[in-house]
Amino acid sequence: MGTSGRFIGILVSSAGSAGTYSFQGNVITAISVSGSSSGTDISAPFAGILMISGGAANYGTTAPNVIGSSTTPASITFSTTSTSSADVYGIYHFPLSNCNMTNNVVGGINVSNTTTAALVFYGLRQFTGTSQTNIFVNNKVGTASAPIQVSSSGTGSRVVGIYSQSGITTMIGNTVNNISINSPNTGTGTSASAIGIWISSTASGHNIEANTVENVTNTNSTAAVSVSGIVYDGGGTGVVQRNLIRGLATPNTTSSAGIVAGISVTSGTTTFRNNMIALGSGMSNSPQIRGIDESAGTNNFYYNSVYISGTATSGSGNSHAFHSTVTVNARNYRNNIFYNGRSNSGGATGTHYAIRVGGTGT
Repeated sequence: MGTSGRFIGILVSSAGSAGTYSFQGNVITAISVSGSSSGTDISAPFAGILMISGGAANYGTTAPNVIGSSTTPASITFSTTSTSSADVYGIYHFPLSNCNMTNNVVGGINVSNTTTAALVFYGLRQFTGTSQTNIFVNNKVGTASAPIQVSSSGTGSRVVGIYSQSGITTMIGNTVNNISINSPNTGTGTSASAIGIWISSTASGHNIEANTVENVTNTNSTAAVSVSGIVYDGGGTGVVQRNLIRGLATPNTTSSAGIVAGISVTSGTTTFRNNMIALGSGMSNSPQIRGIDESAGTNNFYYNSVYISGTATSGSGNSHAFHSTVTVNARNYRNNIFYNGRSNSGGATGTHYAIRVGGTGT
């Protein structure tokens, strides 16, 4: 494939906005793409299903779409030698219209480049408008037997399981499992190198409920990389509840600047309740581990259970079951269990806290 080559399994473009589009029961698998292609957003060189224009759309609501496989590793491979950035998508909905992605499977996909250009993989993504309704229910991105794997030397490279970029999001019962990247990207929060679920919208009324995020990793062993289970960057009101997050990890042993965060809160007026987070088990290195990491917003935290465990044998990174740097907004922390049982041995020097809050407006 040349510099302008693309593979799009199903493409809808220059379509009218009347009616509702339906994508049901499609299987896109056993595909290998290589060459020097590049492109980002709707110009991406690879997508299983890409809808650029048109009306509202239902994806998998009556029969699942499968991009790759739920059982076979590397059922889709994409590699590029381009020195320009490239995005790769399972399913991407771009029109200014409502979007419903339900029961879809994206898995068994390997993505790589041989240069320092940014390479970004999104399992499911929508980018509509602030007034649109976007639904993600019971989708699977990555499985134990069919993981998502990204390899790139680019410092802007990333892997994102599910990305809801605008509108009012309802996200219930999704599973993001075994997605990984090997990249020296040292971004944090919304720029983290590996994110399970990412909500980024100024609309109000989000409900992020009963999702499972596990085994999200960056395997780069030299850079201070960061990993997040759920990144909530919702500017309006919302509820994040009953989510299970565990098994996030980075192997870096030389820097404490990297962050492993279960839930990263970067904006919003949101209630976080009844979430369960377990981090640290099996990690002998010392990145900063934060069960819940609150850097902005006016938020409520009720009935969450966070457990930090493991033994650090090297490094100086601190760990916190709950970590907040907000210094001005009034927040509520009620009836949570924040337990930090992490310990040190060998040359590890980090300190392990249950709760850290910033400022006096608590």
